Amino acid sequence: MNYWKDRKEYEEWISYKLRIRYSIHRIDMTIDCECGKPMKIRMNRVGSDLFWGCSSYPECSKTLNAKDGAEHLIQRNILTQSPTLNVGSRDEISSYIRSLLNA
Repeated sequence: MNYWKDRKEYEEWISYKLRIRYSIHRIDMTIDCECGKPMKIRMNRVGSDLFWGCSSYPECSKTLNAKDGAEHLIQRNILTQSPTLNVGSRDEISSYIRSLLNA
C-alpha cells in the first residue's frame, strides 16, 4: 500500500507529525545503510511505491520500505531530541508511530 505519492509528500508527512506531536522543528531526514553509505528515497520502476535504497547501488542492494523508513526517522528524531522533550517511554513512542502508520 502506498501512503505517499512522492518524496516531497513523504517528507512533509514525517515533518508534520514530528512538529505537531513533539514540537520538533530540526528534523534529520537521513538513514544510513548497513554498509555505512546514506540511503536515498526512491520510486519503484512502475512508479507506485516509495522505498529507501542504498546510494551505493549496485555495489550494495539493501532496501527499506517507506513505512519502515518513516518509523525509523520519526523514532530517531524523537529519541535524539528527547532530553529537551517530555516524550514518554520508548514503548509509548513506538506505539504512537505504529498508530500513525496503521491509520
